[in-house]
Amino acid sequence: MEMKYKLTGLDCPNCVARMEKVIGKVPGVKSVSINFASGKTIIVYDGNEAEVSKNAEAAAKKAEPKVVFVKA
Repeated sequence: MEMKYKLTGLDCPNCVARMEKVIGKVPGVKSVSINFASGKTIIVYDGNEAEVSKNAEAAAKKAEPKVVFVKA
């Protein structure tokens, strides 16, 4: 299954790479793709959507506290 987000507050491509890495380690996340230019984010996951979403956001906030997730 897939979750789509629009991220705001992305500062640089390195931030995107760091966020992809930490989100990718969240239990249930199969893959994550973040487009720096558009902020478009796709998370492919297995399991409970609410739990994976909450944990992915928390992981991303630890890596980049200024980033805001908006469900697309």
